[in-house]
Amino acid sequence: MVSTLLVVVDGLRATDVRKMPFLTQLAHRGVSYRQARSVAPSLTRPAAASLASGAPPGVTGIPGNRLWADGHLIDTGRPDHLVELLRSLRGDRLLPVPALGEHLADHGHKLVAVGTGSNGCTLLLNPGAVDGHGAAIGARPFGHDAFYARPESVRRRLAGSLPQAADGPFPELDWATDLIVDYVIPELAPDVLVLWSGELDDVQHANGVDGPAGDDALSEIDRRLRRLIDRVREQTPHTDVIVTADHGFSNATHTVDVADIESLIPPSLTDAVQLVDNAPGTDTHSVGALVRLMLGATPAQVAPALAPAGRTSGEHWIVVHGRHILRRSTPAPPTGDDPAQLATLGTALGTPYLYIDGLSLRALIPSAPDTRPSAPAQAADLGWILGFSAPAAAPDLPRADRQAERARQRAIAADTPPSCTPPTRSALMRSSRPPTPKSSPGPASPRWTRPAHRAPRSSWTPCEPG
Repeated sequence: MVSTLLVVVDGLRATDVRKMPFLTQLAHRGVSYRQARSVAPSLTRPAAASLASGAPPGVTGIPGNRLWADGHLIDTGRPDHLVELLRSLRGDRLLPVPALGEHLADHGHKLVAVGTGSNGCTLLLNPGAVDGHGAAIGARPFGHDAFYARPESVRRRLAGSLPQAADGPFPELDWATDLIVDYVIPELAPDVLVLWSGELDDVQHANGVDGPAGDDALSEIDRRLRRLIDRVREQTPHTDVIVTADHGFSNATHTVDVADIESLIPPSLTDAVQLVDNAPGTDTHSVGALVRLMLGATPAQVAPALAPAGRTSGEHWIVVHGRHILRRSTPAPPTGDDPAQLATLGTALGTPYLYIDGLSLRALIPSAPDTRPSAPAQAADLGWILGFSAPAAAPDLPRADRQAERARQRAIAADTPPSCTPPTRSALMRSSRPPTPKSSPGPASPRWTRPAHRAPRSSWTPCEPG
């Protein structure tokens, strides 16, 4: 018997409930909790993992709808990415903490999750379904080829009755209702049943909130939830019903034109824009290398991501090491999050693979094998002295990394003028002695005494701190 039905409406705001007569009535008959908060970041799949486990994204290890893990860009909306990539990296556990379905299984109870959001989201609601704890059933996008169910016994049982596209708004919610009433409750007999509705999220992403499309979606979802809850209570009249959301929504007041940013993308990243659509054949290795470099990896550490096993590439790279030199004519030392400095240097060097850490700089420049690199004038104007390696293929980047560091040291030595050399101790001692008067005829020379004040040291300007 279903003791608890949890309904999650993706993207539902508290103010939206006023536009949903059935949910408003349900709230008046029961308890309305007005201090509910989403997780941070308030994204769908991090919220789903936290809802299932009671742990924040920093603990579940699902900090975004997409994440970078051990050289892989993982789309958490795809069950194959979650199971074949992420789970295998975590010792056969999708989440590092037990989810509600696993706790129930330990006490002889069962959780079944049915979702019309992404199939990965449905699996995150009950990750133990892969190991036979309850079940996770989803169809997204709606249609025959997108059907997903675990464990395997559930998938085989439903193979003859897969959901089909239908006319009218939100046919997936009608399918989910029929599936729950006709199969899940009588055959799987869950103690806790979770339904995740992803339709409102789709509509509001496409059309914004508080508009005709969003209001129509709220009305349709409200009618379908009434049908679902009424039919569930026909079979299990004492079921507790909880309706919640994973996050809210707000309209954007302005946008940012990224055309200039796109112009900085080198040829190896031109297909990265397809990552949003998970296009087959997308080269995620160069994207990953950029992420790792931005997070502080050295070019040598990035090399495996640029040329993983089994991947060949004719592209070469120039490694750049830089040091910011303090002079009166140069700007203040930069920071790694200074967008103006990053944009200027990135444009001058011709690469987005740029990382600034205090007074140090590292960069990777895509190049041809015969390119002869040189320092752009903008770098010197900003106070940077740069060392370049020769063009190198990805497997040779560790050697190029060392070559660039040696070139940087030579460039600093060549740039240091004599006035930048600190005086020696003997020079300082000589400068503190009073001059010896020349002998001359006449009265005896006066006796010289050491001045009471300290003689000033010779002034010098440090060209490179530390």
